[in-house]
Order: sequence, then C-alpha cells, then structure tokens
Amino acid sequence: MSSFRASQAVRLGGLLRALLCLVLVALAVGGCSGRAARPGPTIVLAADGRAEQQILAQLTAQFLRDRGYSIRIETGLHAEWMTRRALEAGNVGLVWQETGSAWHTYLNHDLPVSNEAELYRRVREEDYPKGIVWLAPCEWSARIGLVIADQAAADYSLASIADLAQHVRRFEPDMVLCVPEELYTSPWGIRGMENVYGFRFQTASVHLTSPDEAYQGLLEGQCGAALGYTKDVALYGGELVTLRDSLGFFSASSLAPTIHASVANAYPELERVLAELTGELDAGSLAAMERELTAGNERAERLARQFLQSTELIGRR
Repeated sequence: MSSFRASQAVRLGGLLRALLCLVLVALAVGGCSGRAARPGPTIVLAADGRAEQQILAQLTAQFLRDRGYSIRIETGLHAEWMTRRALEAGNVGLVWQETGSAWHTYLNHDLPVSNEAELYRRVREEDYPKGIVWLAPCEWSARIGLVIADQAAADYSLASIADLAQHVRRFEPDMVLCVPEELYTSPWGIRGMENVYGFRFQTASVHLTSPDEAYQGLLEGQCGAALGYTKDVALYGGELVTLRDSLGFFSASSLAPTIHASVANAYPELERVLAELTGELDAGSLAAMERELTAGNERAERLARQFLQSTELIGRR
C-alpha cells in the first residue's frame, strides 16, 4: 500500500512540475512578445478605401496589438474626408494623414510650403486646437509631382516641369496627361500647376485614371505625363522619373499617424511607441505592398504581417 502511495506521489509530483514548467514558459512567451494587455480604452483606427490606407491600418493595428493595445479598425468610412471628419468629432481615435492634403483641403491654404519639416510644424500647430494631434511622421517625402517615362526624359532633354511646359507649347500640344480626378481641377493640382508654369494640357488629352494606371500608361506609351507620388517612382527601376519642380508649386507632404486628443490623453506614450513603426516604414516597402494589394496577389493583413516580421517590429521581444 505504501509502495502504491509512493508511486502516486511521484506521478503527482511529476505532473505538478510539468504544469509549473508550462506556466513559466507561457509567462516567458507572453513577456517576450509584448502582448500583455495595457489598461485603457480601445483605440478605433479608421482607414478609407485606398490601398495605401488599408495597408497602413493593418500595419498599425498589428503593431499596436503586439504591444498590448486594444485596437479596432473602422471599415465603414470609404473616403478621406469621412475619416478626417470622424477624427475631428472624436468618433475615431487614429487616422493616417498627409500634411500636404491637410494643409490644402482641411486647413484651407492655397499657397504651398516647399519644406517637409516646416509644413509638418505648421499643420501640427493649426490642427491642435481642432483636437487632432500629429505624431512623428515617416522620414520620407509623400509629395506629388509630375512623372514621365525615363526614355522620354532622355529623348527630349526633359529634367523639369519648366522643360516639359516648353516642350508641350512648341512641339507636342496634344500630349496625353494621366491624372487622378481629384487632382485635375484642384488649385493645387494640374490646373494650378498650368497657371504657374504658363502652359496647358488640352482637355481632350486628359485621361482620368488611378496612379497605378497612369504609371502603366507611361510605360506603355499611352500617357505622355502623369501626376503621381514621388514615393512610387522607385518601384519602376529607373523607368520613370519625377520632373524637378523648379518653381516650387507642389507642396511638401509627409505621411504621419494622427490621433484624437482623447487618445493622446489616454496614451501619452503613443508617439514614442509609433515612432518605431514610422522609423522603419520606408517608401519603397509601402509602395510595393500597395501594388501587391491592388493586383490582388495578397491580402492587406498578410502583407502587413510579413513586413512587421521581416523588420522585427513584432515578435522580437
């Protein structure tokens, strides 16, 4: 009988030791992954329907969840102005924005600011009374510019918008321009640029397209020029170039997370935390993820996870 009890005691002791080991491993893994829940309200993150916004939402949500924040992505806002209005009202807590768009569209300035750091400072100051707090931006320019094929630039000696203006006036008045609709009639889009540089694309030669369609049109010779984003050009291996804006028409622009004042009060450390993400997120990687999503090759969740894991922003602690 005593032998049986001793055997049972040994087995029980083994089970207890095994359970203790499992508990210790679970605690270690939880501590290393940074997934311990932080006290505080859920942060509602809003993104509109653009591919860039969908990628940024997934990057931010997965990154912050890894650090213990409770995040919910709001998917019902399909336009930039809707996410901006929701942020101003405090209905959502976090939105990625560009300083150039905020400066012209929501702060109602017509004159561009050519320096990224100066524009960021001004936008941050003017948005603060509205309850919007701009956090540290990405370290690269998100400005728009006039893009042409590299071969055309070489063939016609085009290095600047001024060169293109002269070329259109003298040699190619019917040059096809591919441009997003919202940047065609805007005073800080194509029509404003034409007034500053003293030339004009013929209305019949303007094709309203998405940026990706415009880039493809340049490569295939269907577009002579396109309005696009400087961050996208690097994806095309030197086949596209951005023309120099010698008169400083196009405003500087930086991409940054913005939060409502209530979120800033609840999580004052959030700027420091998110600076890890903005510091690692390079323009080429974001543009590449956008293209994969737009082409339907991958889902935003997977693309974001792959980037965060490859840069060790998640699962590294």
